[in-house]
Order: sequence, then C-alpha cells, then structure tokens
Amino acid sequence: MRRLLRFAQDTDEAEQSSDENDSELLESLDDDSTNQPARDPSTWFPLRFQERALRQYFRELNVDEDGLRSSPSSAHLIIFRTIAVILTQEAPKDLTMDLPIVYGANYWIQHFLNIHVEQLSDEEVRQGIESFSAIVSNQGSALEKVEENASDLGIFGGATDLPEEMVVAVKHWTGRVLSLPPFLFSAENLSLVHEISGDVTNLMTKFARQHVYNWFYCVDYQEDATQSFSFAICALRMVSLDTSEQLLEGSCANFFKTNKADEKLAIDERATAEQVLYLSDAFPEFSKTSRAYRGIGLVLKYLAYYEEGLAQCRKALKTSESDLEKYHALGSILEAVVRLAGQVDGGEKGQYIHEAKETSTEIAALWERLETQNPGPDLIEHEQGNLSDQAACALLEDDVESAIDFMQRARALSTDKNGFVDIDLSDNITQKLWNLKQFPRLIGFVDSLPEIEKIFWLAYYNEDIFQEAAAKSDKHQFMVDTFKLVLKQRSVPNNGAIRLRYSLALYYKRVVGDLEKSKKWLGPLVYDDLKGLQVPEWMVLESRMALAEVLMEQFRASSESSQKANLLAEMKTLATSATGLGTDYCREMSNTATVYALMVRKLGPLSEFESTLCSSFNACIEALSDDVASNDSNAIRFFGKVLACLPGLQRDAQIALAAQFYWLNPDFKKAKDETEDAANGQKVDEDAERMKNSTEAGAIYTSSGLQDQESLTKTMENSEHDPEDASS
Repeated sequence: MRRLLRFAQDTDEAEQSSDENDSELLESLDDDSTNQPARDPSTWFPLRFQERALRQYFRELNVDEDGLRSSPSSAHLIIFRTIAVILTQEAPKDLTMDLPIVYGANYWIQHFLNIHVEQLSDEEVRQGIESFSAIVSNQGSALEKVEENASDLGIFGGATDLPEEMVVAVKHWTGRVLSLPPFLFSAENLSLVHEISGDVTNLMTKFARQHVYNWFYCVDYQEDATQSFSFAICALRMVSLDTSEQLLEGSCANFFKTNKADEKLAIDERATAEQVLYLSDAFPEFSKTSRAYRGIGLVLKYLAYYEEGLAQCRKALKTSESDLEKYHALGSILEAVVRLAGQVDGGEKGQYIHEAKETSTEIAALWERLETQNPGPDLIEHEQGNLSDQAACALLEDDVESAIDFMQRARALSTDKNGFVDIDLSDNITQKLWNLKQFPRLIGFVDSLPEIEKIFWLAYYNEDIFQEAAAKSDKHQFMVDTFKLVLKQRSVPNNGAIRLRYSLALYYKRVVGDLEKSKKWLGPLVYDDLKGLQVPEWMVLESRMALAEVLMEQFRASSESSQKANLLAEMKTLATSATGLGTDYCREMSNTATVYALMVRKLGPLSEFESTLCSSFNACIEALSDDVASNDSNAIRFFGKVLACLPGLQRDAQIALAAQFYWLNPDFKKAKDETEDAANGQKVDEDAERMKNSTEAGAIYTSSGLQDQESLTKTMENSEHDPEDASS
C-alpha cells in the first residue's frame, strides 16, 4: 500500500529564472503551463484498477470463494491493521509516510466498520480488537495524527450514517470478544471491551477525553489547539448515539447530567466562548496547568474571543513553573492585548498598548536566557510571532519604521532567507504606508522583501496600491519587473497569475499608455490561451471589455485606413467570439457589440452597422419581455447604449437609462408582507409579477427610431453627429 501511494507523489519541480521581454515571457508562461499536470487529478496516477478505488474493490459483494481473492472482511482487516501500525508508530518524521498517514487519518474508521466480525477467525478477532484499542487509547499519538491530517472534523468526518453503524459494529465486536476465552486478549484490550460493551457512548467519551488531553498538554499553536477542541466537542455531541437512555458513566457523568451536554454543545457557525469554557471543565481529572490554561486561551483567541482568551493566558502566566512556560504565556498575552488594542479607541487603546510594551520587555528578557540554550525551530517560530505582534503594536501608533525593524529582526532569526514569511504583517505595513501617503517608502519596502514574500504579498490582492504607488513614485519599470517575477512562478496563490495578468494589462493601458503591450496581455485571458490555467468567466468578461476599449482607442488614434481595417477585423473577432463564456452569454447584448458597431459605422458597410444594432435592439426587447427578472436591469442599460449609438436619439437614450430607477410597468405594484421587519418595524416587499408586456415593447420599438432599415439608412445619411462616445 505504501509503495503504491508513493506512485501518486508529484515530483515535478519548478525551474526557470531568466530575464525576458514581454513577448518571450508570455510564450514561456504558455510553454510552462503545457508541461504542468492536467487539471483532472485522476490523470496523476499511472496505475489503474477496474474499480474507481481500492475501497470499492474490497466492498464488492460477489467474491469467488474458490479463487485467490480474500474475502472483503479479511481485506478490510488487513488494511485496518496496516493503518493502525502507521498511526501508532512513534518514528522520526518521514516524508514518504505523509500520504499513508493522511489516508489512515481519514479512512481508518470506514475500514473498521466494513469488517464483519462474525466472518473472522478467533485470531483475526484478536488482531482487530488489538489494533482498534491501540488507536482509541492514543498509542503513539494516533489521535493526534488524526487531528492533524483529517480532512473533516471528528472521526466520522462529514458522514451522517457512520455514527449509527459504529453503534452496531461495536456491539458486534464486543459480543464476539466476550464470547471467546479471555486468555486470547491482553488485560488492556479486555478492559476497553468491558468499558464500551455496557454503553457504546462510553467510546465517544473516551475519544473526547483523548482529544481534550491533546488540547491541554500536546499542542503549542492556535490551529492545533482548535483542532483538538473541535474533535473533542464533535465526539461529546455524539454521546447519545445509543438508542437507550442510559447516562454516561465515568468521571464526567455528573457533569453532563447537570449541564445537559446536548444543548450546551450545539454549534451553529462557530463555538461560543461559553462552550469552550464548558468543555474545558468536562474532565476534572485533567489538572489545569499553565499549558492547559494557555491551550484554552489559544482556542478562544483563534475564535476571536480575545478578552476571554486574555483571562486564560493570564492564568497560564500565574501558574507557570519554568522560563519556557512563562515565555509562552507572555507571548499569548501579547497577541491578545495587541488584538484588543486594534478594536478600541481612546484611553482603553492606550492601556492595551502600554501593557503590550511591558509584556514585550518581559519577553525580550526571557528570550535572552532561552536563546543561550540553543532553541529549536518551534521556539524560534514563537519568537518570530512575538516580534510580529510587536510590529503590529507599533503600527497602531503609526510607527512604521519600528514595525519594519521588528519584521527584519524576525527575519534575521531564520537561517533561510525565505524562512520567515508573514503576509499579514507585510500587508499591514504597506497599507499603513499607503494611508500615510509615503509612496516611495512603500516601494522601497516592497523591494526589500525576500522574493517568496514579495510574490505572496503581490498575489494577496495588493496590485492596485502597488501600481499607484509605483506610478506616483515614478517606479514603472520596478513595478513591471515585479509583476513579471511573480508571473514566472509555476503556482501563484489566490488565482494571482490570472488576476495579475489583467492588472498588468490595465497598467500598460492607463499608466504607461502602451496599448499594444496591453493588448498582448489581455489576449490570452480573452481567448482562453493560458493552457495550464482556467480563466474564470467573470475575468473573461472584464478582459473582453478592456480589450474592446484598447481596440477602440487604437482605432480612434489611427489615421491609416489599412490599420483601421485591421483593428476592425480584430474587433469583429472579439465581438463574435464566446470563448470561455457560459451558455447564458448574449453577444448581441454585450459591450463589444456596441464598440464593434461604432467602428463599423466609421469604416465598414452601413448594412453591417444596421444589422448589428438591430440584433442588439431585438435582444434587449426579448430580455425585457421574457419571464426572467434577473436580466432586466442589464437589458435596460444596454438598451440606452444602443439608442445612444444612433444620431438624434440621445434624448431617448437618456430616458431609457433613467428608466432603470423607476417602475416601468404600472401593473407592477408593491405587495405588503404580513410579517413585520425585525430591524425597522416596516413591511417588506414581496416579489410581484414579471414585466412581459409585448405590446409596450412594440411601442418602444416604434418610437425608438428603429422602425425599419430604410428609415435607419435615411437617418444615418442625413446626420453628421458622431456617437462614438456611446461605448463608454
């Protein structure tokens, strides 16, 4: 199994770093994308089975007993025992084990439930209950591995049928074990069987106890603490799995009986602070050490309950027994007070900032002592986090230089130049410089960032402020080079490669004034020519509009008829294509249609101008006359644009555009709702009947000047008005 899973590892590594001009860069980006793995994950695996998954193969009911294939139960038992070994072994970190651990964390319970214990031999029963006991008892931090690698919360994930299956399976397993001679099993395994045989819900309590133990004593980071907490609360919410009404047994029986666990643990979107504190008291046998108090505070801070989290972290400081525990408690306090300082104003804000500075002084003194003891990577990472919090505190006082100094000190702790990346801090510093209008300093700060952080920062939706700061600082080439640096990467977060292409194209158009380069960057977005990237439809539409504007500007600026003809041909291709767009896209009612019509009016045959606008007009009428309400606002706006393209109909265009602010159909009336609005006590409007009066549409058609092509031709021939601005 391990060897097969290793086939799935993607060994493709990024390479390429050379200076290129725009054309070469565009070509190299497209070439690179063709060498990337296909988007369909199933194509990553060279090995194929008849069934879609190994689990499906073992679930196949029809088994030839005379063949070589083992029974499904035996096969699931083999996989389950292998998973138990993987999850419970205490071995050094081995990258080749990552995939098996992830698989085991997500599917161990499914394999266990697919074992039919009545079909197993006595020896196989012994092996199965031994593996089950090892996981449940958290041997080798098995449940901690489950917390770290599971794709969903709880041992059942998002499945709704598995809890009931677990009840049945555990009863069958315990019944079979108790029917066998006791000497077959270890005392530990028999103890577990006796504990869960009387009440299956005791098993979920046992899971919850182990997760709370991990939460209190085994985690150091907010995400890990919150994961342990979430697994624990998911387990305790299932204490009523058994159809019997027996109460929980064990150390927390009276606690749950008194506090009504099912009601207390019901979570809507996120756990409340009361639920976190409630669960922290569920197992009184766990003493509240400094680390336990800090673990509670970490979860509360992660859920943005900073005041409650600060109270727990202060308890952690009071109960600390070593420099290390005190250091961690002070770091948690620092983060909480800095967050609280950012949420308030006035004197209260000043008090939090003062406490943050005093806490920072204590942390610095402790770090001097701990630093002499050769701190490991985890402790260095915590110190970097403390320096980031101190930088955030400096930004609250508009002290940008101190914030940058703290950031550089944090970076200096890493042996790798790209070892410390804090995108949130980089973003906050640049935002503060932007607010203070220190544009040259902003550009200098971005230039000082390590390459990897520069890439992530720019992909963090900061391209707009970066471009404007570069323009105001006259650093155009630096901005362009930075964009190219990011676009050379094989993978850019937040779909940044597509967004940055579009942003760079607009920069060339609006700031540099190089329309030809802008067109080169827009083309692949419009015609879906980025082979390794999927351009979202909204980006295709935005790019089409921008490309139409570029072509129109080039058309207006050109004085050569041959060049105008080429631009008209490009515009026709754009207006008639629908690459990357859905089936609901209507090219007759798009911005490219009006731009194309205006260009045709100048250069093309008049009949083409007539047919283009007539098609657009008819599309508007159809959209306004159908039973679909969602397209009406767009249709009435575009109807005004169509009228604006015609000489002498500017007044009609204004009326059409203003109509979007009024009720067009007198039969469309507001209906009163029976229910009072909770916010303002007023009645709310219901949906009324849709606008579909074909007679009115015909009247609009007659009064608009598009009665027929003959009258349109006459209008065009007798007018000297130039309506090119109608495309805006």
